[in-house]
Amino acid sequence: MTQPPPLYGDVAALLVHALTTADVGGEITTRRPADLATRVPLTVVSVFGGAEINPAQEHVRFDLDHYVGPDVDGNPDDTNARLGAEALRRWVLRDAIGFTWTDPEGITMTITNARGISRPTERPYDDDSPIVRYGAAYGLKVTSRG
Repeated sequence: MTQPPPLYGDVAALLVHALTTADVGGEITTRRPADLATRVPLTVVSVFGGAEINPAQEHVRFDLDHYVGPDVDGNPDDTNARLGAEALRRWVLRDAIGFTWTDPEGITMTITNARGISRPTERPYDDDSPIVRYGAAYGLKVTSRG
């Protein structure tokens, strides 16, 4: 039996593509890599919830965790971690609305609304590492058609 196409697109892939296109700094991915120390600055997109509004729209909740390596002296770089997280925040809340992308399944997604859930703040990562993690949570309304 042939499976029907999905109703909604892959929002995590939409966000990775959008943030990469926006060039907010560093690599954008959906999983924290094992070799994180060699790949910072890096932002991890984690979709954690949401619900359908109707067959063409959904609310999506997601985290953006921004990791930054040590400064030139080997100390945690709190300033650049915070600034990177703020650049991501600015993009989500001001520039994301209207962004459209078609995923590999042929579903076209458009971001039609954005809001903050929690502002960027330092989050625990690893006490023995000079890597700093700043994270925030956001919500989007996404329209899908395909």
